[in-house]
Amino acid sequence: MGAFYLCKYLITQPMHLSGESALDNFTQTEIIFGIAFLVFLYLLWQKKQPDKNGRLPDSAITADRVEKLIINEFSAKITAKTSSPNEKTIQEQLYNFLESKILHVQEHKPIGGVTNKKIDFDIGCGAVGIEIKIGKSAFKNTERNRLVGQITDYNKANYSNDNLLLLIFCDVASFKQRVFHKDLLDTLANHSVRVHFLPIISPYENSNLEI
Repeated sequence: MGAFYLCKYLITQPMHLSGESALDNFTQTEIIFGIAFLVFLYLLWQKKQPDKNGRLPDSAITADRVEKLIINEFSAKITAKTSSPNEKTIQEQLYNFLESKILHVQEHKPIGGVTNKKIDFDIGCGAVGIEIKIGKSAFKNTERNRLVGQITDYNKANYSNDNLLLLIFCDVASFKQRVFHKDLLDTLANHSVRVHFLPIISPYENSNLEI
């Protein structure tokens, strides 16, 4: 409706000097096409706006947007002193966060193939894929080799267009092991994946770490 009233205003608005309509110099066909184009732009803009609950629709989902959303607004936490970071807990926290921000979030989505592997999160019906790992385990040789295989399979599936995020959640000790970070980045250098090392916030550790 906003585009309709804008177009109506432009057609009826008089010019200050001549007193003629602002669109008198255009043909009727040009005016109709102009109005149609404005309506198209408005509908395109509206399609990418959040729903009534503030969640982003599929058409608004990009890897850049999801990446910034997680880095800027999400914090993985452990609350009990005896608790150690585990992938299931972090995944539940991330799902709750993403589900509150994005319309379509699917956990454990099958990617097809004979192995029937599943990616941790599919965002926006195939727009972005997310795999999460815990730093302590991801830096071990066996887990790292398994991770490379997973990323390879995800790239062969639907996540090869710079739309795959790998989130490595680290406690204080593993966050500081930058040699392992570099080794993992080098290992995945030929894969289409965005890798981020993110801190796990604990009230019992100094978690004021620079990302």
